[in-house]
Amino acid sequence: MSITKYFFKTKNYTRAFPTISFASNAGATISLSMVGYIYDFFGSYIYAFIIALVMIFVSILLLMITTKTKEN
Repeated sequence: MSITKYFFKTKNYTRAFPTISFASNAGATISLSMVGYIYDFFGSYIYAFIIALVMIFVSILLLMITTKTKEN
């Protein structure tokens, strides 16, 4: 089951999914360009990996908070 369908249910899924999909693809485009700039600036990918790990942990934390709030 998709996370989008879980949060927006079937009724709102058809309106929410295109927006979320667009934002996801735009974020991927921007982040890939940023990785290149970070490598050019620092000469290493380590800082890009650190930023990616921080963003993953923030995303997991927000998902856990949102899921807990939705269940209550």
